[in-house]
Amino acid sequence: DDLGLGVRVFHRAGGVRRGPKGAENVFVCLSGPPQGISSFCSRLRTESVDVDAQGKKCKERKSKVLANRRPGDVKQGERPVPHFEGFEARECGTEKEVEAALQELNLLHCGDGRERFFAAEA
Repeated sequence: DDLGLGVRVFHRAGGVRRGPKGAENVFVCLSGPPQGISSFCSRLRTESVDVDAQGKKCKERKSKVLANRRPGDVKQGERPVPHFEGFEARECGTEKEVEAALQELNLLHCGDGRERFFAAEA
């Protein structure tokens, strides 16, 4: 909230490595000023954001930026990525649900190959 960002989080509950209480395949979509987004990404890697299997605090080291679009940047044939505010989290049970959530934000075709959706579990 202090960064002035709109946040949408899509995740899959549980999973092979996390068990029923964890989350895997977490997608975070941010909307807001570039300095706020940069600060969020920095904090994600430098501040404790989770706990490991032993209950020790840990940082997110595997996050990856799949796309960075400036407001008004639109590829030919696409609609603009909508501006959004506030925080919203949604659990997605299937790849189709993730695709639908990303399509709502016009971010479906970001990333590539095994770095999209749930391919890492294959």
